[in-house]
Amino acid sequence: MAGVEVKDNEPVRLDVYIAKPDEGQVGSNDFGEFAGSLLDLARLRTERRSRKIILNLGITYLVKQIGAEKCEKLLVSLVPRTGAMVVDGVHIENFKAE
Repeated sequence: MAGVEVKDNEPVRLDVYIAKPDEGQVGSNDFGEFAGSLLDLARLRTERRSRKIILNLGITYLVKQIGAEKCEKLLVSLVPRTGAMVVDGVHIENFKAE
């Protein structure tokens, strides 16, 4: 993810799911396959500062598992579970390891 802005004194949890575009439906209860979570516990501070967290997930195995290796697009669902946050965006990089 490009960046998730969270407050220091508030815990947050965000779950990430991946699906092939032809199998996922916006608004359905099935978000796709679970890719990972962002979990940040609250800091004990009295001031209300915010900071940005970057979440990197390795999804190569998951993409193969759902048969999406040749897909040009993926459906990414961000499901906030706890706390308030602002997500700057989602970025997927495709590179080959040598």
